[in-house]
Amino acid sequence: MTVKGETARVEVREAGLPGLLAARRRAETSCPGGVGIHRVFEEQVRRSPQAEAVVGAGQRWSYEELNRGANDWARRLRAAGVVVGTPVAVALERSVEFVMGVLAVLKAGGVYVPLATEYPAARLRHMVEDSGARVWLGREGLPAGLEGLGLANVTVAVGAEPGARSGNETADLEWRGTGGEAAYVMYTSGSTGRPKGVAVPHRAVVRLVRGQDYVAFGPEQRFLLLAPTAFDASTFELWGGLLNGGTCVVAPPGLPELEALEELIRAERVTCVWLTAGLFNQVVEQRPSMLAGVPQVITGGEVLSVRHVQRALEQWPGVRLVNGYGPTEGTTFTCAHWIEPGTVAAGEAVPIGRPLANTRCQVVDEQGELVPTGVVGELWIGGEGVALGYVNDAELTAAKFVPDRWGGGSEERWYRTGDYVRCRADGVMEFVGRKDGQVKVRGYRVEVGEVEAELGQHPGVRGCAVGVAEGAGGVKVLVGYVVSAG
Repeated sequence: MTVKGETARVEVREAGLPGLLAARRRAETSCPGGVGIHRVFEEQVRRSPQAEAVVGAGQRWSYEELNRGANDWARRLRAAGVVVGTPVAVALERSVEFVMGVLAVLKAGGVYVPLATEYPAARLRHMVEDSGARVWLGREGLPAGLEGLGLANVTVAVGAEPGARSGNETADLEWRGTGGEAAYVMYTSGSTGRPKGVAVPHRAVVRLVRGQDYVAFGPEQRFLLLAPTAFDASTFELWGGLLNGGTCVVAPPGLPELEALEELIRAERVTCVWLTAGLFNQVVEQRPSMLAGVPQVITGGEVLSVRHVQRALEQWPGVRLVNGYGPTEGTTFTCAHWIEPGTVAAGEAVPIGRPLANTRCQVVDEQGELVPTGVVGELWIGGEGVALGYVNDAELTAAKFVPDRWGGGSEERWYRTGDYVRCRADGVMEFVGRKDGQVKVRGYRVEVGEVEAELGQHPGVRGCAVGVAEGAGGVKVLVGYVVSAG
Protein backbone atom coordinates (compact mmCIF):
# COMPACT_ATOMS: atom_id res chain seq x y z
CA MET A 1 0.00 0.00 0.00
CA THR A 2 1.39 3.40 -0.94
CA VAL A 3 0.39 6.92 -0.05
CA LYS A 4 0.19 9.53 -2.79
CA GLY A 5 -0.93 13.11 -3.05
CA GLU A 6 -1.53 15.56 -0.24
CA THR A 7 -0.19 14.88 3.24
CA ALA A 8 -1.42 18.05 4.96
CA ARG A 9 -3.36 17.57 8.18
CA VAL A 10 -7.10 17.58 7.69
CA GLU A 11 -9.19 20.10 9.62
CA VAL A 12 -11.12 18.52 12.50
CA ARG A 13 -14.69 19.67 12.12
CA GLU A 14 -17.37 19.85 14.78
CA ALA A 15 -18.70 16.34 15.50
CA GLY A 16 -16.27 15.07 12.88
CA LEU A 17 -18.67 15.77 10.00
CA PRO A 18 -19.96 18.98 8.41
CA GLY A 19 -23.51 19.89 9.34
CA LEU A 20 -23.78 17.79 12.54
CA LEU A 21 -23.73 19.46 15.94
CA ALA A 22 -21.35 18.42 18.67
CA ALA A 23 -24.39 17.88 20.90
CA ARG A 24 -25.14 14.78 18.85
CA ARG A 25 -22.16 13.05 20.48
CA ARG A 26 -23.02 11.45 23.80
CA ALA A 27 -20.82 9.57 26.23
CA GLU A 28 -23.48 6.97 27.03
CA THR A 29 -22.74 3.86 24.99
CA SER A 30 -23.15 0.12 24.92
CA CYS A 31 -19.46 -0.21 23.98
CA PRO A 32 -17.55 -1.94 26.81
CA GLY A 33 -15.81 0.79 28.78
CA GLY A 34 -17.21 3.48 26.49
CA VAL A 35 -14.96 2.82 23.50
CA GLY A 36 -15.20 2.48 19.73
CA ILE A 37 -15.80 -0.48 17.42
CA HIS A 38 -12.08 -0.99 16.91
CA ARG A 39 -11.51 -1.40 20.66
CA VAL A 40 -14.19 -4.09 20.87
CA PHE A 41 -12.43 -5.85 17.99
CA GLU A 42 -9.07 -5.53 19.76
CA GLU A 43 -10.58 -7.29 22.77
CA GLN A 44 -11.24 -10.27 20.51
CA VAL A 45 -7.65 -10.12 19.26
CA ARG A 46 -6.34 -10.39 22.80
CA ARG A 47 -8.80 -13.17 23.61
CA SER A 48 -8.07 -15.37 20.57
CA PRO A 49 -5.23 -13.99 18.41
CA GLN A 50 -4.89 -17.11 16.24
CA ALA A 51 -8.61 -17.57 15.57
CA GLU A 52 -9.70 -17.12 11.96
CA ALA A 53 -11.04 -13.59 11.49
CA VAL A 54 -11.62 -13.12 7.77
CA VAL A 55 -11.61 -15.40 4.71
CA GLY A 56 -11.85 -14.48 1.05
CA ALA A 57 -10.27 -14.99 -2.38
CA GLY A 58 -7.97 -17.71 -1.07
CA GLN A 59 -6.72 -15.55 1.81
CA ARG A 60 -7.16 -16.47 5.48
CA TRP A 61 -6.21 -13.97 8.14
CA SER A 62 -6.20 -14.56 11.86
CA TYR A 63 -7.34 -11.91 14.32
CA GLU A 64 -3.72 -11.10 15.05
CA GLU A 65 -2.85 -10.75 11.34
CA LEU A 66 -5.91 -8.63 10.55
CA ASN A 67 -5.23 -6.40 13.54
CA ARG A 68 -1.53 -6.00 12.68
CA GLY A 69 -2.31 -5.08 9.09
CA ALA A 70 -5.09 -2.66 10.05
CA ASN A 71 -2.76 -0.91 12.49
CA ASP A 72 -0.17 -0.52 9.74
CA TRP A 73 -2.77 0.92 7.37
CA ALA A 74 -4.17 3.18 10.10
CA ARG A 75 -0.76 4.80 10.52
CA ARG A 76 -0.55 5.34 6.79
CA LEU A 77 -3.97 6.99 6.89
CA ARG A 78 -2.78 9.19 9.74
CA ALA A 79 0.19 10.18 7.56
CA ALA A 80 -2.29 11.16 4.83
CA GLY A 81 -4.04 13.53 7.22
CA VAL A 82 -6.68 11.42 8.95
CA VAL A 83 -7.44 12.50 12.50
CA VAL A 84 -10.42 11.87 14.77
CA GLY A 85 -13.58 12.68 12.83
CA THR A 86 -12.03 12.79 9.33
CA PRO A 87 -14.33 11.28 6.68
CA VAL A 88 -12.49 8.78 4.45
CA ALA A 89 -13.97 7.69 1.11
CA VAL A 90 -13.49 3.90 0.94
CA ALA A 91 -13.73 2.77 -2.67
CA LEU A 92 -12.95 -0.93 -2.28
CA GLU A 93 -15.10 -3.74 -3.61
CA ARG A 94 -16.18 -6.56 -1.33
CA SER A 95 -12.88 -8.17 -0.31
CA VAL A 96 -10.61 -8.94 2.64
CA GLU A 97 -8.87 -5.65 1.85
CA PHE A 98 -12.17 -3.83 2.35
CA VAL A 99 -12.50 -5.40 5.79
CA MET A 100 -8.98 -4.35 6.74
CA GLY A 101 -9.43 -0.89 5.22
CA VAL A 102 -12.60 -0.13 7.18
CA LEU A 103 -10.99 -1.33 10.40
CA ALA A 104 -7.95 0.85 9.66
CA VAL A 105 -10.10 3.94 9.17
CA LEU A 106 -11.78 3.40 12.55
CA LYS A 107 -8.45 2.77 14.29
CA ALA A 108 -7.16 6.06 12.88
CA GLY A 109 -10.23 7.80 14.30
CA GLY A 110 -11.75 8.37 10.87
CA VAL A 111 -15.28 7.94 9.54
CA TYR A 112 -15.58 5.52 6.65
CA VAL A 113 -17.76 6.51 3.69
CA PRO A 114 -18.25 3.39 1.52
CA LEU A 115 -18.58 4.18 -2.17
CA ALA A 116 -19.53 1.88 -5.04
CA THR A 117 -17.07 2.73 -7.80
CA GLU A 118 -19.59 1.67 -10.46
CA TYR A 119 -21.75 4.68 -9.51
CA PRO A 120 -21.83 7.58 -12.01
CA ALA A 121 -19.05 10.11 -11.48
CA ALA A 122 -21.54 12.86 -10.57
CA ARG A 123 -23.01 10.77 -7.76
CA LEU A 124 -19.57 9.85 -6.42
CA ARG A 125 -18.50 13.48 -6.52
CA HIS A 126 -21.61 14.52 -4.57
CA MET A 127 -20.94 11.90 -1.89
CA VAL A 128 -17.31 12.92 -1.53
CA GLU A 129 -18.12 16.64 -1.37
CA ASP A 130 -21.17 16.22 0.85
CA SER A 131 -19.40 13.98 3.38
CA GLY A 132 -16.39 16.28 3.53
CA ALA A 133 -14.01 13.41 2.71
CA ARG A 134 -10.40 14.51 2.28
CA VAL A 135 -8.81 11.08 1.85
CA TRP A 136 -9.58 8.42 -0.77
CA LEU A 137 -8.82 4.77 0.02
CA GLY A 138 -8.93 2.57 -3.09
CA ARG A 139 -7.04 0.22 -5.39
CA GLU A 140 -6.11 2.70 -8.10
CA GLY A 141 -6.00 6.40 -8.81
CA LEU A 142 -9.02 8.64 -8.51
CA PRO A 143 -11.89 7.93 -10.94
CA ALA A 144 -12.58 10.46 -13.66
CA GLY A 145 -14.66 13.36 -12.42
CA LEU A 146 -13.13 13.53 -8.95
CA GLU A 147 -10.13 15.61 -9.85
CA GLY A 148 -9.68 18.92 -8.12
CA LEU A 149 -11.27 17.89 -4.80
CA GLY A 150 -7.97 17.95 -2.92
CA LEU A 151 -8.16 14.28 -1.96
CA ALA A 152 -5.14 12.50 -0.54
CA ASN A 153 -5.02 9.23 -2.48
CA VAL A 154 -4.14 6.16 -0.39
CA THR A 155 -3.78 3.22 -2.77
CA VAL A 156 -4.21 -0.39 -1.70
CA ALA A 157 -2.27 -3.07 -3.57
CA VAL A 158 -4.17 -6.10 -4.86
CA GLY A 159 -3.60 -9.10 -2.60
CA ALA A 160 -2.15 -6.93 0.15
CA GLU A 161 -0.55 -8.84 2.98
CA PRO A 162 -1.89 -8.11 6.48
CA GLY A 163 1.22 -6.32 7.75
CA ALA A 164 4.36 -8.43 7.90
CA ARG A 165 6.18 -5.98 10.15
CA SER A 166 6.10 -6.03 13.93
CA GLY A 167 6.94 -3.74 16.83
CA ASN A 168 5.63 -0.26 17.42
CA GLU A 169 4.59 0.23 13.78
CA THR A 170 1.80 -2.33 14.08
CA ALA A 171 0.85 -1.90 17.73
CA ASP A 172 -2.69 -0.72 18.50
CA LEU A 173 -3.17 3.02 18.21
CA GLU A 174 -4.04 4.93 21.37
CA TRP A 175 -7.35 6.45 20.28
CA ARG A 176 -10.26 4.80 22.13
CA GLY A 177 -13.32 6.90 21.41
CA THR A 178 -16.44 7.19 23.56
CA GLY A 179 -18.79 5.24 21.32
CA GLY A 180 -20.64 8.43 20.43
CA GLU A 181 -18.39 9.48 17.54
CA ALA A 182 -19.45 8.80 13.96
CA ALA A 183 -18.18 5.48 12.59
CA TYR A 184 -19.52 5.66 9.03
CA VAL A 185 -21.71 7.64 6.65
CA MET A 186 -24.06 5.60 4.44
CA TYR A 187 -25.89 7.27 1.56
CA THR A 188 -29.55 6.55 0.86
CA SER A 189 -31.95 7.80 -1.78
CA GLY A 190 -33.25 11.34 -1.29
CA SER A 191 -36.63 12.74 -2.33
CA THR A 192 -35.00 15.98 -3.55
CA GLY A 193 -33.03 14.16 -6.24
CA ARG A 194 -29.80 14.06 -4.24
CA PRO A 195 -28.77 11.13 -2.01
CA LYS A 196 -28.53 11.94 1.69
CA GLY A 197 -25.78 10.78 4.02
CA VAL A 198 -26.71 9.11 7.30
CA ALA A 199 -24.03 9.38 10.00
CA VAL A 200 -23.98 6.36 12.33
CA PRO A 201 -22.04 6.27 15.64
CA HIS A 202 -19.83 3.48 16.99
CA ARG A 203 -22.27 2.64 19.79
CA ALA A 204 -25.05 1.91 17.26
CA VAL A 205 -22.94 -0.73 15.51
CA VAL A 206 -21.89 -2.40 18.76
CA ARG A 207 -25.53 -2.47 19.89
CA LEU A 208 -26.42 -4.26 16.62
CA VAL A 209 -24.26 -7.32 17.28
CA ARG A 210 -23.49 -7.39 21.02
CA GLY A 211 -25.92 -8.49 23.73
CA GLN A 212 -28.52 -9.60 21.16
CA ASP A 213 -30.41 -12.87 20.71
CA TYR A 214 -32.21 -12.51 17.35
CA VAL A 215 -29.43 -14.74 15.99
CA ALA A 216 -26.58 -16.54 17.72
CA PHE A 217 -23.30 -14.62 18.00
CA GLY A 218 -20.01 -16.09 19.16
CA PRO A 219 -16.61 -17.56 18.23
CA GLU A 220 -18.19 -20.53 16.45
CA GLN A 221 -20.30 -18.38 14.10
CA ARG A 222 -19.27 -17.67 10.49
CA PHE A 223 -21.06 -14.72 8.86
CA LEU A 224 -21.25 -14.30 5.08
CA LEU A 225 -20.36 -10.80 3.82
CA LEU A 226 -22.54 -10.71 0.70
CA ALA A 227 -24.16 -7.27 0.63
CA PRO A 228 -22.64 -4.46 -1.46
CA THR A 229 -20.20 -2.47 0.67
CA ALA A 230 -22.31 0.71 0.30
CA PHE A 231 -25.47 -1.09 1.53
CA ASP A 232 -26.07 -0.97 5.27
CA ALA A 233 -26.72 -4.73 5.50
CA SER A 234 -22.94 -5.05 5.24
CA THR A 235 -22.71 -3.54 8.74
CA PHE A 236 -24.34 -6.61 10.28
CA GLU A 237 -22.41 -9.04 8.07
CA LEU A 238 -19.05 -7.41 8.74
CA TRP A 239 -19.21 -6.88 12.50
CA GLY A 240 -21.46 -9.79 13.51
CA GLY A 241 -18.45 -12.09 13.48
CA LEU A 242 -15.53 -9.72 14.14
CA LEU A 243 -16.91 -8.20 17.36
CA ASN A 244 -17.74 -11.62 18.80
CA GLY A 245 -14.68 -13.71 17.96
CA GLY A 246 -16.32 -15.29 14.90
CA THR A 247 -15.34 -15.30 11.23
CA CYS A 248 -16.27 -13.01 8.34
CA VAL A 249 -16.49 -15.02 5.10
CA VAL A 250 -16.24 -12.59 2.18
CA ALA A 251 -18.15 -13.45 -1.00
CA PRO A 252 -16.46 -12.51 -4.31
CA PRO A 253 -17.21 -9.00 -5.58
CA GLY A 254 -20.02 -8.39 -8.05
CA LEU A 255 -23.10 -10.57 -8.40
CA PRO A 256 -21.99 -14.18 -7.89
CA GLU A 257 -24.06 -17.01 -9.32
CA LEU A 258 -26.16 -19.01 -6.88
CA GLU A 259 -24.16 -22.14 -7.68
CA ALA A 260 -20.90 -20.43 -6.75
CA LEU A 261 -22.47 -19.04 -3.58
CA GLU A 262 -23.61 -22.50 -2.55
CA GLU A 263 -20.09 -23.85 -3.02
CA LEU A 264 -18.67 -21.03 -0.90
CA ILE A 265 -21.25 -21.46 1.86
CA ARG A 266 -20.60 -25.20 2.07
CA ALA A 267 -16.81 -24.99 1.79
CA GLU A 268 -16.54 -22.28 4.47
CA ARG A 269 -19.25 -23.76 6.75
CA VAL A 270 -21.17 -20.47 6.87
CA THR A 271 -23.60 -20.36 9.79
CA CYS A 272 -25.45 -17.07 9.14
CA VAL A 273 -26.66 -15.55 5.85
CA TRP A 274 -28.56 -12.29 5.24
CA LEU A 275 -30.58 -12.02 2.01
CA THR A 276 -32.86 -9.31 0.68
CA ALA A 277 -36.44 -10.48 0.23
CA GLY A 278 -36.02 -10.60 -3.56
CA LEU A 279 -32.87 -12.71 -3.44
CA PHE A 280 -34.42 -14.91 -0.76
CA ASN A 281 -37.34 -15.64 -3.10
CA GLN A 282 -34.96 -16.51 -5.94
CA VAL A 283 -33.01 -18.92 -3.75
CA VAL A 284 -36.21 -20.63 -2.56
CA GLU A 285 -37.42 -21.07 -6.14
CA GLN A 286 -34.22 -21.76 -8.04
CA ARG A 287 -31.65 -23.22 -5.63
CA PRO A 288 -33.07 -24.15 -2.21
CA SER A 289 -30.11 -26.48 -1.61
CA MET A 290 -27.92 -23.38 -1.19
CA LEU A 291 -29.20 -22.75 2.33
CA ALA A 292 -30.22 -26.27 3.29
CA GLY A 293 -27.44 -26.59 5.86
CA VAL A 294 -27.26 -23.01 7.12
CA PRO A 295 -28.51 -22.75 10.72
CA GLN A 296 -29.47 -19.04 10.58
CA VAL A 297 -31.04 -17.10 7.70
CA ILE A 298 -32.15 -13.46 7.92
CA THR A 299 -34.26 -11.88 5.21
CA GLY A 300 -36.10 -8.59 4.84
CA GLY A 301 -35.59 -5.17 3.34
CA GLU A 302 -39.18 -5.22 2.06
CA VAL A 303 -42.45 -7.07 2.69
CA LEU A 304 -41.85 -10.83 2.69
CA SER A 305 -43.70 -13.27 0.46
CA VAL A 306 -45.65 -15.64 2.73
CA ARG A 307 -45.58 -18.32 0.03
CA HIS A 308 -41.80 -18.27 -0.15
CA VAL A 309 -41.46 -18.20 3.64
CA GLN A 310 -43.67 -21.26 3.97
CA ARG A 311 -41.70 -23.13 1.30
CA ALA A 312 -38.42 -22.22 2.98
CA LEU A 313 -39.57 -23.57 6.35
CA GLU A 314 -40.61 -26.80 4.67
CA GLN A 315 -37.34 -27.16 2.76
CA TRP A 316 -35.00 -26.17 5.59
CA PRO A 317 -36.15 -27.97 8.75
CA GLY A 318 -34.38 -26.67 11.85
CA VAL A 319 -33.37 -23.32 10.33
CA ARG A 320 -33.79 -20.16 12.37
CA LEU A 321 -35.52 -17.92 9.83
CA VAL A 322 -35.65 -14.26 10.89
CA ASN A 323 -37.44 -11.27 9.38
CA GLY A 324 -35.13 -8.32 9.99
CA TYR A 325 -36.59 -4.81 9.82
CA GLY A 326 -34.92 -1.44 10.12
CA PRO A 327 -33.98 1.76 8.27
CA THR A 328 -30.42 2.95 7.74
CA GLU A 329 -31.13 5.61 10.38
CA GLY A 330 -31.69 2.80 12.90
CA THR A 331 -28.45 0.94 12.03
CA THR A 332 -29.55 -2.01 9.89
CA PHE A 333 -32.00 -3.75 12.25
CA THR A 334 -34.51 -2.13 14.59
CA CYS A 335 -36.80 -5.13 15.04
CA ALA A 336 -36.52 -8.83 14.35
CA HIS A 337 -39.04 -11.66 14.21
CA TRP A 338 -38.19 -15.34 14.45
CA ILE A 339 -40.55 -17.05 11.97
CA GLU A 340 -41.44 -20.43 13.39
CA PRO A 341 -43.15 -23.19 11.35
CA GLY A 342 -46.94 -23.01 11.39
CA THR A 343 -47.09 -19.38 12.56
CA VAL A 344 -47.65 -17.70 9.18
CA ALA A 345 -50.82 -18.41 7.23
CA ALA A 346 -51.74 -17.53 3.66
CA GLY A 347 -53.23 -14.07 3.43
CA GLU A 348 -51.37 -12.84 6.53
CA ALA A 349 -48.32 -10.61 6.60
CA VAL A 350 -45.08 -11.72 8.25
CA PRO A 351 -44.61 -9.50 11.34
CA ILE A 352 -41.52 -7.33 11.71
CA GLY A 353 -41.32 -8.44 15.36
CA ARG A 354 -40.10 -6.82 18.54
CA PRO A 355 -37.35 -4.23 19.13
CA LEU A 356 -33.79 -5.42 19.58
CA ALA A 357 -32.09 -4.97 22.95
CA ASN A 358 -31.17 -1.34 23.71
CA THR A 359 -33.81 -0.25 21.18
CA ARG A 360 -37.13 1.45 21.83
CA CYS A 361 -40.19 1.66 19.58
CA GLN A 362 -43.33 3.79 19.86
CA VAL A 363 -46.37 3.93 17.57
CA VAL A 364 -47.82 7.44 17.30
CA ASP A 365 -50.52 9.40 15.47
CA GLU A 366 -50.12 12.50 13.30
CA GLN A 367 -49.73 14.67 16.41
CA GLY A 368 -47.00 12.46 17.85
CA GLU A 369 -49.28 11.00 20.54
CA LEU A 370 -49.17 7.32 21.42
CA VAL A 371 -51.91 5.18 19.86
CA PRO A 372 -53.62 2.22 21.57
CA THR A 373 -52.60 -1.36 20.95
CA GLY A 374 -53.81 -2.58 17.56
CA VAL A 375 -54.23 0.90 16.09
CA VAL A 376 -52.17 1.87 13.03
CA GLY A 377 -49.67 4.69 13.49
CA GLU A 378 -46.19 5.85 12.51
CA LEU A 379 -43.25 3.98 14.02
CA TRP A 380 -40.74 6.08 15.97
CA ILE A 381 -37.54 4.42 17.10
CA GLY A 382 -35.16 5.33 19.91
CA GLY A 383 -32.24 3.84 21.79
CA GLU A 384 -28.59 3.28 20.97
CA GLY A 385 -29.18 2.30 17.35
CA VAL A 386 -30.38 5.76 16.29
CA ALA A 387 -28.09 7.60 13.87
CA LEU A 388 -26.54 11.00 14.58
CA GLY A 389 -28.44 12.65 11.74
CA TYR A 390 -28.04 13.67 8.10
CA VAL A 391 -24.79 15.18 6.90
CA ASN A 392 -25.13 18.83 5.84
CA ASP A 393 -28.90 18.90 6.32
CA ALA A 394 -29.78 20.38 9.69
CA GLU A 395 -33.38 21.06 8.62
CA LEU A 396 -34.11 17.46 7.64
CA THR A 397 -32.26 16.18 10.70
CA ALA A 398 -34.43 18.35 12.97
CA ALA A 399 -37.59 17.16 11.21
CA LYS A 400 -36.78 13.44 11.35
CA PHE A 401 -34.78 13.16 14.60
CA VAL A 402 -37.01 14.63 17.31
CA PRO A 403 -36.51 15.16 21.06
CA ASP A 404 -37.75 12.54 23.51
CA ARG A 405 -41.37 13.08 24.59
CA TRP A 406 -41.65 10.27 27.11
CA GLY A 407 -38.35 10.11 29.00
CA GLY A 408 -38.92 12.83 31.58
CA GLY A 409 -36.31 15.27 30.29
CA SER A 410 -34.05 12.65 28.72
CA GLU A 411 -31.68 13.78 25.97
CA GLU A 412 -32.65 10.79 23.88
CA ARG A 413 -33.85 11.46 20.36
CA TRP A 414 -36.38 9.51 18.32
CA TYR A 415 -36.25 8.83 14.60
CA ARG A 416 -39.51 9.16 12.69
CA THR A 417 -39.41 6.23 10.24
CA GLY A 418 -42.34 7.19 8.02
CA ASP A 419 -43.48 3.56 8.27
CA TYR A 420 -47.03 2.76 9.36
CA VAL A 421 -47.28 -0.20 11.74
CA ARG A 422 -49.62 -1.67 14.34
CA CYS A 423 -48.55 -3.26 17.63
CA ARG A 424 -50.33 -6.45 18.64
CA ALA A 425 -51.27 -7.28 22.21
CA ASP A 426 -48.25 -9.59 22.49
CA GLY A 427 -45.88 -6.73 21.62
CA VAL A 428 -45.15 -7.95 18.09
CA MET A 429 -45.40 -5.28 15.37
CA GLU A 430 -46.81 -5.61 11.89
CA PHE A 431 -45.81 -3.42 8.94
CA VAL A 432 -48.75 -1.70 7.18
CA GLY A 433 -47.27 0.71 4.65
CA ARG A 434 -45.48 4.01 3.96
CA LYS A 435 -46.66 7.58 4.46
CA ASP A 436 -44.65 8.91 1.48
CA GLY A 437 -43.41 7.91 -1.96
CA GLN A 438 -40.54 5.75 -0.74
CA VAL A 439 -40.33 2.20 -2.15
CA LYS A 440 -38.08 -0.81 -1.63
CA VAL A 441 -36.43 -2.58 -4.55
CA ARG A 442 -34.15 -5.58 -3.86
CA GLY A 443 -33.73 -4.27 -0.32
CA TYR A 444 -32.66 -0.79 -1.44
CA ARG A 445 -34.60 2.22 -0.21
CA VAL A 446 -35.57 4.30 -3.21
CA GLU A 447 -37.20 7.72 -3.21
CA VAL A 448 -39.08 7.84 -6.52
CA GLY A 449 -38.62 11.61 -6.47
CA GLU A 450 -34.87 11.16 -6.90
CA VAL A 451 -35.35 9.00 -9.99
CA GLU A 452 -37.98 11.35 -11.40
CA ALA A 453 -35.63 14.30 -10.86
CA GLU A 454 -32.93 12.55 -12.91
CA LEU A 455 -35.36 11.57 -15.68
CA GLY A 456 -36.72 15.10 -15.81
CA GLN A 457 -33.27 16.51 -16.61
CA HIS A 458 -33.20 14.73 -19.97
CA PRO A 459 -33.90 17.25 -22.76
CA GLY A 460 -36.28 14.81 -24.45
CA VAL A 461 -38.53 14.43 -21.39
CA ARG A 462 -41.40 16.86 -20.70
CA GLY A 463 -42.93 14.93 -17.81
CA CYS A 464 -42.30 11.67 -16.00
CA ALA A 465 -43.46 9.35 -13.22
CA VAL A 466 -41.75 6.37 -11.58
CA GLY A 467 -43.33 3.33 -9.97
CA VAL A 468 -42.62 -0.27 -9.01
CA ALA A 469 -43.74 -3.35 -10.92
CA GLU A 470 -43.05 -7.07 -10.78
CA GLY A 471 -40.49 -8.36 -13.23
CA ALA A 472 -39.48 -11.90 -14.13
CA GLY A 473 -39.68 -14.33 -11.24
CA GLY A 474 -41.64 -11.89 -9.11
CA VAL A 475 -38.64 -9.60 -8.62
CA LYS A 476 -39.59 -5.95 -8.12
CA VAL A 477 -38.25 -3.47 -10.66
CA LEU A 478 -38.47 0.29 -11.12
CA VAL A 479 -40.49 1.44 -14.12
CA GLY A 480 -40.29 4.95 -15.55
CA TYR A 481 -43.11 6.51 -17.60
CA VAL A 482 -42.24 9.56 -19.67
CA VAL A 483 -43.98 12.16 -21.81
CA SER A 484 -41.84 13.15 -24.76
CA ALA A 485 -40.86 16.78 -25.12
CA GLY A 486 -41.61 16.41 -28.83
